[in-house]
Amino acid sequence: MGLYHQLGIAPKRATARGDLKALARLGLLTEHGPRHQRRYTLHPTH
Repeated sequence: MGLYHQLGIAPKRATARGDLKALARLGLLTEHGPRHQRRYTLHPTH
């Protein structure tokens, strides 16, 4: 969020969702639930 603030971009729900999906693709987060009720957790490291 700091980057968005520095660039003068207001945080938006769609931006946050895109960021979460990108982090899940990188393997840092795990997606849970159906598409309309998606939630994320940190991916275990062990």
